[in-house]
Amino acid sequence: MEPLISVTIPTFNSSKTLEKCLQAVANQSYGNKEIIVIDSDSKDETVEIAKKFGCKIYNYPGALLGARALGVEKAK
Repeated sequence: MEPLISVTIPTFNSSKTLEKCLQAVANQSYGNKEIIVIDSDSKDETVEIAKKFGCKIYNYPGALLGARALGVEKAK
């Protein structure tokens, strides 16, 4: 079995680009991966798009550095 790869994606109002990003990750040939989206209280469709791709979604209302740290903490 392949080792698990964790992809963490901090977001904030990213609906215009997130679907393309998640599709690119999903299309990778490596199979054993988890996608973690750390959202900073988006007001657009960001969270709904992440849900469509089966991402693990966490809310982080702070700055980018903290969102990155949370993603690393939640990664398996």
